[in-house]
Amino acid sequence: MNILNNIILLKKKINQNVILLVVSKGRSVSDILIAYNFGIRHFGESYTKELVIKYNNLPKDILWHMIGNLQSNKIKYIVPFTYMIHSIDSINKLILLDKICEKYNKKMSCLLQIKISKEITKKGLNFNQIVNILEYSCNMRYIHIVGLMGISSKTKDDKLIYEEFKILCDLFNSLKKQFVYLKYLSMGMSSDYKIALSLGANIIRIGKLIFN
Repeated sequence: MNILNNIILLKKKINQNVILLVVSKGRSVSDILIAYNFGIRHFGESYTKELVIKYNNLPKDILWHMIGNLQSNKIKYIVPFTYMIHSIDSINKLILLDKICEKYNKKMSCLLQIKISKEITKKGLNFNQIVNILEYSCNMRYIHIVGLMGISSKTKDDKLIYEEFKILCDLFNSLKKQFVYLKYLSMGMSSDYKIALSLGANIIRIGKLIFN
């Protein structure tokens, strides 16, 4: 495993305006430090306890992203340490998050997770919910919806992945006309990031390609 070389090779394939979000869940502090010392600052975690431990043992200028399923009873634990939450999939979670952020007097950037795959294991908002949530969030003091996130089907069918990402990309571009503050389109992981980049993703979540 050569983390440094993997990052160098990957960064040659992406534009400077794309955020390389290194998925560090399940990885050791020493592995994360290798990426950090190369200049990586955006890291993604899925589990609350793991995020808190790593926050306490790593440099404080790391920007931690919560990319896993957001459990309502865990929100209060991650707010102090989190830079961005990628997995907002209900208005109730958003309301709860806003209340907890108020207690900490902390602004929180969030992405709406959109369901683009028909797989029942994939979570996310349905298309008819999105505008209502965006309009509702405009009145929140501590929450800033800054973009959309989606996860493609687990398949080797590149055509299907392209179609799913294209749906999310078209939705993002359409919503930006009304909600001009939307900035980030987070899609693409180790197996499908090239397709995501071809459609305009500006956050890609990469773990296996770096740490394996």
